[in-house]
Amino acid sequence: MPTETAIERLREKQLVFSLSAGRTGSEYLTRLMALMPDTASFHEPEPAFQRQMRPALRNPELARKFLTDYKLPARAMVDKGTIVETSHLFSKGFVEPLLDLGLVPSVVNLHRDARAVALSYLTRYTIPARTRYGWTFLLQPDDPGVLPIAGWRDLSDYQLCFWYALETERRIDFYSRMLRDRGALVVDTSAQALNAQDEFVRVGRLLKPAMEDTEWGRILKAHTELSGKRHNANPREIEERIDFEREEKEVRERVEQADVNQS
Repeated sequence: MPTETAIERLREKQLVFSLSAGRTGSEYLTRLMALMPDTASFHEPEPAFQRQMRPALRNPELARKFLTDYKLPARAMVDKGTIVETSHLFSKGFVEPLLDLGLVPSVVNLHRDARAVALSYLTRYTIPARTRYGWTFLLQPDDPGVLPIAGWRDLSDYQLCFWYALETERRIDFYSRMLRDRGALVVDTSAQALNAQDEFVRVGRLLKPAMEDTEWGRILKAHTELSGKRHNANPREIEERIDFEREEKEVRERVEQADVNQS
């Protein structure tokens, strides 16, 4: 599909992305959004952002080409009025190129405590700059435009994961302000909060304000079934003992030290 055709089709649809650190309940959000009428909801679908994430961080033109040649034509083929895609990689180099193409998406910010995010990645051996999955999916301290931190190579695996969680919350705030300035709908929530029907209805009504009240009966019944299950649970528990307070304090101090040195 020609790029111009794909963009024109998507301008007629509601395009929704998520901003998150990952390990925050994005698969759960995907399933909840799939309950909405006239909605297609995908979790980290192909064409996948991670295939271009790392080079795109340093070369925005590669991100733009990925969007125009692969991602946008694929989404434009979806025959639904609302298209939801949950992937924490959207905020890693693809927001500005999408806006530059004239598409302003709605976003759902999925928040989670930084310690919980860090622990979840640690259980999966997904460590920034140190493991294959960390390199493929996560930001790391030597990437451009991230939260600077002094002496990051000396940090423990947990500390690198904790730094990543802090960087992501900073990034969510930054992009939320950018998108609101462009007129985007920005919704803040969490997977835990979405377990409550009132919060699910609040988010659903923001994204689909024209939805009929009569449709909510079916949707809330399905919500009850989904909210009682765990989605994409970690495969193991952490065995090593971690002094969380000490290690997290050191990360915050090194971030402050790097900030002082840069100024």
